[in-house]
Amino acid sequence: MGVARDLVHNGKTGYRAELKNAGDLAHGIAYILGLRPEEGEKMGRQCRQVGLDCCHPKVQAASYINLFRSLVKEK
Repeated sequence: MGVARDLVHNGKTGYRAELKNAGDLAHGIAYILGLRPEEGEKMGRQCRQVGLDCCHPKVQAASYINLFRSLVKEK
């Protein structure tokens, strides 16, 4: 699972199957493979945007700076 809960949103950026549910995984695979090309392209653009919003190095650096500042304030 890892970070997938934050990045994968059913129908928007992919399909996140229920943990330990092979039937749901099969459903998700069929869903993704059944997308029309324009739907797949839209999903790809949305994936990229979510990735940039959550995982861009500048976003990650800002998160660490905020964490460090909060830790310093606690002392």
